[in-house]
Amino acid sequence: MEWCNQCTSIKYLFKYIHKGYDRIGASVVAFKSNTGLRHECVDEIKQYLDCRYVYPSEACWRIFSYKVHGRKPAVERMFFHLIGEKAVYYKDCEQMEHVLENASVTKSMLTSWLVANGTYEEAQSLTYGEFVTKFVYVKRNRLWKPRKKEFTIGRLVWVPPTTGELFYLRMMLTVAKGPTSYKEIRKVGETQYETFREACFAMGFLDDDREYICALKEASAWGTCHYLRKLFVVMLLSGAVNRPAHVWKESWIILSDGLLYEQKLIANNPNLTLPDEAIQQLTLMEIEKMLQLNHHTLHDFKPIPYPNDYVIQQFGNRLIYDERQYNIQEMKAEFDNRKIYDQIMDVVIKQKGGVFFLHGYGGTGKTYMWSTLASELRSKHEICLTIATSGIASLLLPGGRTTHSKFKLPVPCVENSTCKINFNEDSAGLLREAKLIIWDEAPMAHKYCFETLDRTLKDVMSNYSNSDSVFGGKVVIFGGDFCQILPVVPEGSRSDIVHSTINSSYIWAILASTLDIVDKINDHVLDMMPGEIRDYYSSNSVDRSEIHDNNILQVLSPEFLSSLRTSRLPNHNLRLKVGTQIMLMRNIEQSQGLCNGTRLIVTKMASHVLEAKLMGDNNNGKVIYIPRMDMSPSQSPWSFKLSIRQFPVIVAYAMTINKSQGQSWDWVGLYIPRDVFTHGHIYVAVSRVTTKRGIKILIHDDKNIPKLSTCNVVYK
Repeated sequence: MEWCNQCTSIKYLFKYIHKGYDRIGASVVAFKSNTGLRHECVDEIKQYLDCRYVYPSEACWRIFSYKVHGRKPAVERMFFHLIGEKAVYYKDCEQMEHVLENASVTKSMLTSWLVANGTYEEAQSLTYGEFVTKFVYVKRNRLWKPRKKEFTIGRLVWVPPTTGELFYLRMMLTVAKGPTSYKEIRKVGETQYETFREACFAMGFLDDDREYICALKEASAWGTCHYLRKLFVVMLLSGAVNRPAHVWKESWIILSDGLLYEQKLIANNPNLTLPDEAIQQLTLMEIEKMLQLNHHTLHDFKPIPYPNDYVIQQFGNRLIYDERQYNIQEMKAEFDNRKIYDQIMDVVIKQKGGVFFLHGYGGTGKTYMWSTLASELRSKHEICLTIATSGIASLLLPGGRTTHSKFKLPVPCVENSTCKINFNEDSAGLLREAKLIIWDEAPMAHKYCFETLDRTLKDVMSNYSNSDSVFGGKVVIFGGDFCQILPVVPEGSRSDIVHSTINSSYIWAILASTLDIVDKINDHVLDMMPGEIRDYYSSNSVDRSEIHDNNILQVLSPEFLSSLRTSRLPNHNLRLKVGTQIMLMRNIEQSQGLCNGTRLIVTKMASHVLEAKLMGDNNNGKVIYIPRMDMSPSQSPWSFKLSIRQFPVIVAYAMTINKSQGQSWDWVGLYIPRDVFTHGHIYVAVSRVTTKRGIKILIHDDKNIPKLSTCNVVYK
């Protein structure tokens, strides 16, 4: 039973259940008595109020206490967890020994269900999701009791496949009836399985992974074993392989090809022979090294064997060791304002916590600034973390990563989110050692991302004196331009978008310094908006046939492309051929530049794998293999999760304005078949080039009649 998601089938009386309440925008302006308006700068965002509007008919309905809405039957969320991984909530003022004595530490909705199955005979015929139809969970006492009235539907909380055993536990809970322990949940028929994954496979819930074995065999006819091992790593990181140990067992001979020859060269012994076990160990060592470049290990993909005698403890914290391997040569660059560099470095060297925002500093100047700051610290064997909101922007930074991969930010971030970093793990140790954090394209991120990092850093630095300071006393630099794209709020209003930005967060009010710098690249963009677009279009008109010229990159409105396919997912039917330009739709191996937005050219195709060559200055000509993956949108508008198994690519003779942010070209064709619909789109599209000669713009209406102007959405 599902809630119908077609708005046209809903009869509205007094409440719009999809749209929410009507709202009014108002501002508060300060006055002086008897002197009129006080002349001073007013922060419009702070003054902006998001007010709820109650119209007369709804007001009367509420005054008479009539029901405004209802939902029947009730739906209860069913929580579950692995052994010893139950979430425990407590107040800061509570003593830990008192917290451990609390019943919430040892009892949960799931463990109480296991106890109830051994107590009530009726429970033996019910699954976990069905249990709530006959029983009621008493949260105060942490127990289940028989239901006496009403009817409720149970729904298990959704978790992604990347959660591993937790995901497979959820699958087994949909069929297991009457178990009294975790062990019985893993039992299928008369066979007891060691993992929930194996139990799911025995139940027929999982594919046999034959597709991935075939992909490795197909690719073995093309490339070297090094690329095959990288393909195997990509498969593991995608989370789509159901039985990684089975895939390893069936394909390890292919993955190990060439390693014996390398050992012969190292030993200078052409007659060297090694047993199969030794070759397997060498292969696992190579795979482990590739996984660690992506901050993973073979321990994350049990029961694949771990290589014997492969000891990384000699490096200490591997994350800190990797950070110190980045280029430490100091870059000599000239800046428009040297005082910025000196001011920031003074704060970092003196180990004083501080937050900076470099507004409007973009293009080459921004890259030089970030590179010099990072190199200055790394030359002294200090840690500088360089991150960006988008994958493409992170590739421009020395040692750059996306914020979600570096800080393990949840998707999506909500008001009380925390990073998935434990106090004693390597990621926490890396944050403690970091002297400087550089966050590029900050205006694109939701304010909850910054607040989540703030809470996590305060927790990680709790043993230090200044841990109560913003970001735990760390020095953080934000970069970006509010003229460009703001956070994407699905179906959000103007107020939703404004209130989601960093300058609506409490962090903005305690910035140590806000530095406004406009780069030369931004000058011509600001001059072109909005009036010069009309004149520039007239003097640089372009035939429609030129739009298909491969030498001109086309930037399309996201709304135009979203009308042709399902948003954030590849097309169900991909039509490709050798030579087709494609773009990745998800992060595959960011350390090698393979992230959401990376452009490639298809060079070979098979049923289960694609071979493609990277485009771009840094990795131009590099060959990679792409398998099919399970993909689902991170924020679905529906009450269910839509998943698709497909190659994570899309044809990319053109790209959306959002995808183009952070990239630069010599020539750009801007195609606007309808008005842009969000803040900063025109600015971002025009700023993809460094000169006015490098851009041509085509604008027309719904009837394909050329226009001389377009709408520009700007938030003041």
